[in-house]
Amino acid sequence: MIGNIKSPKPRKIFRLQLEIDKRKYSFLPSKKYCSNKYSLVPLRERDVESIRKWRNEQIDILRQNKLLTKDEQSKYYHQVIKKSFYEKKPKIILFSFLIKNACIGYGGFVHIDWNSKKAELSFILDTNRTKEPRIYKKEFSIFLKIILNIGFKQILFNKIFTETFDIRPPTIRILEECGFDCEGRLKSHVKIKNKYKDSLIHGLVKEEFIKKGDSINILITSVSKKIPLIKSIRKSTNKINKKIRIIGADSNKECIGKFFVDEFWNWPKLEKISVNEIISFCKTKKIIAIIPTRDGELEFFAKHKMILEKNNILVMISNKNSVRISIDKLLFYKKLNAMKLPVVKTAKKIEEIKSTKFVVKERFGSGSNKVGINLTKNKAIIHAKKLNNPIFQPYFKGTEFSVDLYVGKNRKVKGCIVRKRNLIVNGEAQISETVKNSKIERICIQIVEALKFFGHIVIQIIIDKNNQIHIIECNCRFGGASTLSIEMGLDSFYWFLLETQKIKLEKYRFIRKEINKKQIRYTTDLII
Repeated sequence: MIGNIKSPKPRKIFRLQLEIDKRKYSFLPSKKYCSNKYSLVPLRERDVESIRKWRNEQIDILRQNKLLTKDEQSKYYHQVIKKSFYEKKPKIILFSFLIKNACIGYGGFVHIDWNSKKAELSFILDTNRTKEPRIYKKEFSIFLKIILNIGFKQILFNKIFTETFDIRPPTIRILEECGFDCEGRLKSHVKIKNKYKDSLIHGLVKEEFIKKGDSINILITSVSKKIPLIKSIRKSTNKINKKIRIIGADSNKECIGKFFVDEFWNWPKLEKISVNEIISFCKTKKIIAIIPTRDGELEFFAKHKMILEKNNILVMISNKNSVRISIDKLLFYKKLNAMKLPVVKTAKKIEEIKSTKFVVKERFGSGSNKVGINLTKNKAIIHAKKLNNPIFQPYFKGTEFSVDLYVGKNRKVKGCIVRKRNLIVNGEAQISETVKNSKIERICIQIVEALKFFGHIVIQIIIDKNNQIHIIECNCRFGGASTLSIEMGLDSFYWFLLETQKIKLEKYRFIRKEINKKQIRYTTDLII
């Protein structure tokens, strides 16, 4: 009896099996992909014999012209499959399809074209389960759900296709229900049991997969009364998937913004909430993207950006170093001055500023709060005493501009729009108009790429009477009047949402509208 043999060999085999179970494809982040009790793992050696049996039993639906032997199947696994685990661009990627830990099928990608980023889908289910229509539909659909997410979101294929003989109408229906389009019929293409049958080609491209995908949500923080921003995001979500819901968060449960979102979260003040609470909420609500809107929360989200991304939640925020540079006006000055760019002189001591009139503001402040403008030296010193961390700048008369940019995950600028601020009330532009100024655009692109920003960025600039450019400050978030730039073609939220789905932006062109537009911001009513 085997149980009486005291040889260590069985334990060695067991250890080897464990090693195989832990194996994953080198280019994939995980060794197991799950949907409830079902999962896909890199093809296990222990499942090879079952797969051979199923293939031989279902030979009519396969491009297989003879029965497979044990030796052939074993040789294929050891010479082809094992090798693929360690290749950067394997020709095949195959998984065992498990219920709990029992194999009930297998499939994956074959005939992979890495240059065109496309692959053919392959799948076989246990023959006995295939004979049960209800079970087959359920389990093939689950397999498709898992494998398509791997293909489009992990491997980043642009297209997945499959060939199905028309003797399999249930399979064809399931494919089409899961988003595949029939792209062609090859008439009398295969010979099955001495009869010629058609073959159908179905395909699904990444963009269509995202649009037809499951409902996903996005979170806008500190919605307050930012109605134009919410409406702008709504337009972007509708272009991707009309199932996407917008959830707004604010510590003020009576804020106006809650009437313009699909769901409202009256969350605690930021200092009283943990990142784990946010992650838990996002997972419950299927939130895949967060858009911060308030300066006071930028450092928090920058700090936790990595852990949020590990939980598949992308935040429209730069890294913490870049955010720090934008928030700290003195540091921003030093960085740009070192780059020999025309940044406004900024100092902690008024004596370092050569000017007769001054601007005094918080070093780490936001917006126009507590800003003193066009002050004499004595008044500037008095004003500074009211602030926590005052900094001084020379006062310039001139025309103010805001520059909107979107920086992609590759840290390259996707687009740039310059806005002239015609009427400013309490630090916010009430009337703006777009202009073309290639010099300003070049400078701002240089800044955001050098400082490694990400997402929507706003840079403030003044041009004086001598047509000299003076860079004032930078905000690494969406601005109050930035909706004008979106109307001009700077589709920041749309691009950001595409990037949450790991879609590269190269094929999505930035097309600036030729005719400049003017924006007038005003209060309106909502009747509900």
